[in-house]
Formats: sequence, C-alpha cells, structure tokens
Amino acid sequence: MPSTTWATSSLARRAGLAGVTALLAFTGPLAGVTPSTAATAHVASTATVQATGQAGHPITKTGVSTLLRTWSDILLTGDPQKVADLYAPDAVLLPTISAQIRTERAGLVDYFTHFLAKEPRATVKQCVIELLGKNAAVDSGIYDFSLKNEDGERETVSARFTFVYERIAGKWLIISHHSSLVPSES
Repeated sequence: MPSTTWATSSLARRAGLAGVTALLAFTGPLAGVTPSTAATAHVASTATVQATGQAGHPITKTGVSTLLRTWSDILLTGDPQKVADLYAPDAVLLPTISAQIRTERAGLVDYFTHFLAKEPRATVKQCVIELLGKNAAVDSGIYDFSLKNEDGERETVSARFTFVYERIAGKWLIISHHSSLVPSES
C-alpha cells in the first residue's frame, strides 16, 4: 500500500513530534447552538483558537476541541464556502454521506452544499485528542448528526470521525477529515 505509507510518512513529516493522547467525553451537544446564536459561538470559538494557536505557542487539548467546536458551529451557518475555509487548500475529505473523496476546494464546497441542505447539527459523543508537536493535532471520535430527511423530519446518524489539523501560516486548518457511518451492531 504505497499510498498508506506515503500518507503516514507525510503526516509524520508535517507533524514533527509524536503526541500525547487524552480521552475527552462530552455529555452534551458540542454544537447544540441554535442558528440564531451560531455567530456568537463562532466569534467566541475563533477568539479561543487565536489565543491558543499563535505561532511559536503549542496548541492545547482544549484548543483542539475548540477547533472541532468551530467546525460544528460553522455548519450551522449553512454556508459551504465558510466550511471550506476551515480546510487547507490540499486537504483530503472522506465524507460521511458520499463515496467520493474530496481533495480540492470545489469538491469540498460541492459536498458541503449537499450536506448543509440537511441542516446538520453535530453532537460529539466521545473524542481522543493527540497533540503532534506545536503545529499539528489529531481529533478522533464519534459524533451524532441530527439531519433533515427528504420528508423534512429530523433523524440521527452516528459517525466516526478523524480530523487532522495543522497550523499553516499561523492559522489552524483541517488537512485531513475522515467521517464514516458507525456500523450497526450485529
């Protein structure tokens, strides 16, 4: 599997040091923010990210969880361009409800245009944060999405996620995002 070896070594080169792992359990909705308060939540999240993500200062586990909160809050805006702004130009997205790998901004915007039409609201159930030096981090776990179906009714979908973040030019961006449905237990 050359691509797997390449991706791992690329991540290792980008991240530098191996990190520390912490298990964080969230008992309530991480993005239980109504659209009317999404802008306020985003401003608060952005301020926290700026405070924890300045050049030369290592990010904290709290800072990493704030990055996920910001992503979740931005979903509530319904604006696929704003969501795509959270991703690096060469980011990789393996999305929850699409089989197509997205590797460029146009693909991200296309996916999020369709996904945001379902008015997603994310609730993080559990996550594991790994700090990979001062310029990279990984956040993996399980989240539930409340989505509007074709009949306009809300349904819940459980998914596993991994976000890989990197500080690029002083800004924390998602460089890789994988989300897949949790398999039904048999």
